[in-house]
Amino acid sequence: MQSSEKHNVIGVLSGGILVRIGAVALWLVVWQFVASVIGNDLILVGPLVAVERLVHIMVSETFIPVVSFSFVRIALGFCIAFVVACALGVGASYSKLLKMVLQPVVSMLKSTPIVCIIVVLLIWVGSASVSGIAVFLVVFPAIYLATLQGIESSSHDMRCLLEVFDVGLVHQFLVDGYQQVLPYLIATSKNACGMAWKAGVAAELIGTPAGSMGLFIYQAKLLFEVGDVFAWTIAIVALSWFSEKCFVWLLTQSGTWALRLALPRYVETAYIDKADAKTLVHFQKATLGYDGNATATDFDFTLNMGNRVVVCDPSGTGKTTLINTIAGIIPLIQGQMNSASELRISLMSQQSLLIEALSAVQNVQLICGARITEHDIRAVLSELLSQDETSDLLDKPVCQLSGGQRRRVELVRALLHDSQLVLLDEPFSSLDAAAHEHAAQFVLKHLHGRALLVASHATKEAQLLNATALELFNNKP
Repeated sequence: MQSSEKHNVIGVLSGGILVRIGAVALWLVVWQFVASVIGNDLILVGPLVAVERLVHIMVSETFIPVVSFSFVRIALGFCIAFVVACALGVGASYSKLLKMVLQPVVSMLKSTPIVCIIVVLLIWVGSASVSGIAVFLVVFPAIYLATLQGIESSSHDMRCLLEVFDVGLVHQFLVDGYQQVLPYLIATSKNACGMAWKAGVAAELIGTPAGSMGLFIYQAKLLFEVGDVFAWTIAIVALSWFSEKCFVWLLTQSGTWALRLALPRYVETAYIDKADAKTLVHFQKATLGYDGNATATDFDFTLNMGNRVVVCDPSGTGKTTLINTIAGIIPLIQGQMNSASELRISLMSQQSLLIEALSAVQNVQLICGARITEHDIRAVLSELLSQDETSDLLDKPVCQLSGGQRRRVELVRALLHDSQLVLLDEPFSSLDAAAHEHAAQFVLKHLHGRALLVASHATKEAQLLNATALELFNNKP
């Protein structure tokens, strides 16, 4: 970052801090003015008196035990609610039955006044445990709904791609599902932390368990110690703010931790020979289509190990449908498709599908890192991206790369994956003529005898890849 940019950033940050300090100072002045106008400490004390009482309370022997009593119960209720809500939210996103069962409970908890819940809890469990349970019941619906919304908004195409690459369910969740849920959880937690403290202290005020902050506030109210009421209130607000900042920071960092945890470690394995000339895919009298709409009928096609085929029909004739059908993403409408047992497939989709927060190296590592070292991944990426400035390109989050650079990262990922069949859907889109030809030579170099099926609009693709052209619409090579 240049010095001028640093000065601009510092200036913006300083300006924001000054504005916040000014806003706080304004309301302190208003508070002091209203207290001076009233002129009665039994009704309203000024900020100086409140701070004086807060200091007096903080230096007392009871302050730490009392704060600890309340903090432990509120934090425990919040954490249990967070974990349970996240687990049930994930479960409900995949199970309609579970979602239907939980819906009335969540709606009831959202609508029922917290005071009513606290009174019922006091009858059932007593005052000592009521604050933690009240926090749980208040926080649970918000976190559950945020998790459910995040999972349901995640990319179906990305999940399908990771399944084709045989990425395990846990790793899929860490790199995709959790990353989609995380922004919802962060936004909700900023409010949920404050809700937890409000519910917890309210439960203590009503139940007045011994040794709690609520009990001391209640006693201050009975003795008309308004300064102590304000002092305890300031302490609670400060604790709520601090808890929110710490939890949101940990939650934000957890996204990076999840991504790192999902990256596989290199394990040296024996080379798998892919030169066997067996049949990989065979279509017989097949009807291809999507959502019941047929794009090709009476389709007969066989793809053997080592075959290279380019489907070069116009848009809308079923090229992507053919690739997705072979990959197992969409089913046949009619007919038969027989695949080799335990067929390993590499897929490059028509749309760009990368884990945005990961770098180019890490995106390839996620799929291939268990059998290829990071050094080799960097070497192959540099080979294909040689026309670009690759010094820091490989370690940038892919969200910062251009469209052409992203496509080449996806191409490397597909070709380095241990597979028998490579499926490429519009692999050279977003590439200029020179990069296009270079990428085609790269594919030939790293195919290593595997079968190749490419969907493309370019008529010259078959020539560049030394492949057979197939007109899907007419169903003839």
